Amino acid sequence: MKLVIVCHLENDLSNESGIAKKLPQEKQSFAHIPMILEWFSGMNIPLTLAVMVGGQTGTKLLESQSLKAISKNDNLDIGIHYHAEKFIQGSWIYQTPLNEQEYRNYFAKFENVVGISPKSAVFGKWKIDPKAYPVFKALNITHDGSKIPEKGIISIPSLVQGIIEVPSVSYDGRPVNPLTRISDFFLMKKILQEHYAENLLLHLAFHSYDLFSFSSGAPKWLTGKKSRLMALINLSKTLKLEIIKLKDCNTEISGDLSAIKLPFLARIGQLLGH
Repeated sequence: MKLVIVCHLENDLSNESGIAKKLPQEKQSFAHIPMILEWFSGMNIPLTLAVMVGGQTGTKLLESQSLKAISKNDNLDIGIHYHAEKFIQGSWIYQTPLNEQEYRNYFAKFENVVGISPKSAVFGKWKIDPKAYPVFKALNITHDGSKIPEKGIISIPSLVQGIIEVPSVSYDGRPVNPLTRISDFFLMKKILQEHYAENLLLHLAFHSYDLFSFSSGAPKWLTGKKSRLMALINLSKTLKLEIIKLKDCNTEISGDLSAIKLPFLARIGQLLGH
């Protein structure tokens, strides 16, 4: 088994004004980003950061000073995370897919701000836009980490229109996130413990804001969720898994996992809504 860890780097989930997804652009904040970038830079394992671009919030993120803390060390793979939301008449409207020129424009702005030409991409809301793949090829983007299989747990990476699609771990057609659901944590742990010796690719994805509380305005680490992430990483190291970047995944992985019996603690978590 190989492990790829992808963090979707986005805005603060909430701040002193309320829930960020309901806030107009001028009230969006990104205070947690320098904190998580500093932490990741010192972890000394391959990590992929998919930086949000596009829409009003993604544009403001690129214009903020938050990304100045991105370290250009060899362990970090900086990818691009295409979003497209607009705040219209008091609510956020998700406008996808982007058109070809918008993909190119956001890519160019990303390069200018971050100083990196990304090799991997993730679509907002996990909604793959096949029409973007020819644009990705022209921009030398090689990997897409957006696929959520409708069936099964772990699927095989595949080559689609010259782009390698790297499926995330899924359950009942939804992405598995061990930071937001305790049931997903126990599911991921069981997968590692029982299938580590198989030819599988375990794609662990989460949002940067999953690791923080914003109830007091300023972001504070959620130590329990931070511990969950580290527990999975440490277990992977103990089992001697190879941890790789999203851009380094390939189609030589031939195994899949079509079903798994949920561990007892995961079933309890589901019953409790976690």
